[in-house]
Amino acid sequence: MQTGAAWLARQTGDKQAAESYVAGVFAGFLRQMQETGADFETLLQGLATEGGLNASLKAHMAQAGAHDALTDGLDALKLRLGL
Repeated sequence: MQTGAAWLARQTGDKQAAESYVAGVFAGFLRQMQETGADFETLLQGLATEGGLNASLKAHMAQAGAHDALTDGLDALKLRLGL
């Protein structure tokens, strides 16, 4: 969230508004999850309109290895977490 908000702040020149916007996007997503009982995959599919911003960013992140990097980082914590 912080990375996205910092990028948006650089584009707009308004750090506070950028942070508020990004926080609102995530809050809305999590609120919808709580209200509907839907899982992450279901909600993400609903947001990933083909050719849309979310789908484009998701594809870029996957291609860039972001998901693998996160998984590797979490795997590095397994012993500390007792897993």
